[in-house]
Amino acid sequence: MVPPEWKESTTILLPKEGDPDIPNNWRPIALSNTLYKLFMKCVAQRFKEWLLRYDVLSPSQKGFMPHDGVLEHNFLLHKRFEDARTMKRDLCLAWLDVTNAFGAIPHRAIDDALRAAHAGDTFRNLVNCVYEDCRTKLLSSEGLSGVYPHRSRDQTRLPPQWPPF
Repeated sequence: MVPPEWKESTTILLPKEGDPDIPNNWRPIALSNTLYKLFMKCVAQRFKEWLLRYDVLSPSQKGFMPHDGVLEHNFLLHKRFEDARTMKRDLCLAWLDVTNAFGAIPHRAIDDALRAAHAGDTFRNLVNCVYEDCRTKLLSSEGLSGVYPHRSRDQTRLPPQWPPF
């Protein structure tokens, strides 16, 4: 469904904070074909329109939406703090920060979510095709490496605008 060239990326490593001799202080970024990115941006936009038109997402979904729903979440959190303070009650909150949350989603879970949302076989096949047989070359100061298969979603193939499923 997509040309094989679109499934090949070049991965570069960007430094994070800390000691550059520690491998975890580098972030891999997969640079994809420009036509692939434009195509997927169009697909993502149409999918987002479909999600909104057919009211597929939960009303509590705030990320990747056309309105700034984070303001609503911040308001509710502030209100809980204020209520606890004025009523002199305890408040217990938990903040969950999942490392690499988007990259940790198994491909099967994406397909299951698309099926549950009745996204249609054609669309599901396109998404599955995008993830099959992906390859990358590593670019370093020594040049370009050979081709390596993608083993996980750490190097995300979908654009950042992609809505969650």
